[in-house]
Amino acid sequence: MNTARPMHRDETDLQVLRQLFATPDDSQRALAARLGISVGKLNYCLQALIAKGWVKVNNFRHSNNKLAYTYLLTTRGMHAKFSLTRSFIERKEEEFEALQIEIRDLKRELEAAGIGRDSPPFDESIETSTGRFFRNTEEPTSHADDHLSLLGKA
Repeated sequence: MNTARPMHRDETDLQVLRQLFATPDDSQRALAARLGISVGKLNYCLQALIAKGWVKVNNFRHSNNKLAYTYLLTTRGMHAKFSLTRSFIERKEEEFEALQIEIRDLKRELEAAGIGRDSPPFDESIETSTGRFFRNTEEPTSHADDHLSLLGKA
């Protein structure tokens, strides 16, 4: 789950809980790789979840692999997972609604400027209420020249 933006703390907890629920026998290295976080960060998160009483750790003393652990969600951990899931959905729905509004507003700006979805790229300038804009001009111009021309001083 590699992502460019850092996860919200509750989101990280939720993702760790979801992975532990799905694959309780996986190593920390495997879990960290699937979550797209470092093993150190996963270990820190696991310690916090254990301290909250959401996760219980079992190791297999009679196993040939003494480093084998199973991470189990406790009853409190399951309740936390459901609560975090509910909060995550609400937060994402709010973000989705905000994005829809922003997209609608941006489309209106383009429409007001006379730019449709199928409009070709500009080779000429367009006038707007706030000034003149150029796109795809062959001759490079400096920003200072653009500002002077807008002020009628060029």
